[in-house]
Amino acid sequence: MSVFFFILMLWGQAPVARAEEIPYRLLRADLPKPGERFKETEFAVSIDRGLSRSAIEGLICRILVKENPPKSDRLTIRIFLGLTEYIPPPVESESEETAADSHQVAWYVWNPSLPRVRGRLVLMKDADGNPLDQWQSQEFNHPRVCRLPQ
Repeated sequence: MSVFFFILMLWGQAPVARAEEIPYRLLRADLPKPGERFKETEFAVSIDRGLSRSAIEGLICRILVKENPPKSDRLTIRIFLGLTEYIPPPVESESEETAADSHQVAWYVWNPSLPRVRGRLVLMKDADGNPLDQWQSQEFNHPRVCRLPQ
């Protein structure tokens, strides 16, 4: 019986539980339109303080639980620090730096049709909000990690 309580206690430590403490502001939500062949969902959120990688993973889970996006062919979540408004750059200037770039903390992309690594989390700032010399790109699989409603 004590093993059951230990497992239950560990389950409560999942990223979703910790993420409830992290407030975020939804700056933009682009959801798929009816009839689109390629369904793409994109969120842009702002936080008030720097976060560790595990806290960012928890925040991604919280965003997905709270915003409950429809099933998509591609999911993108952009996390910014202290940004009040997000205006995506025009498609032709994707490679140019935008005003929001200096505020970007992390970027998550999920594409289930890709082989092997379907989810990629890129960190641009450390837990204190300082820019990283080299961005950190690691696999993150939200369907496996997050406890999402069915």
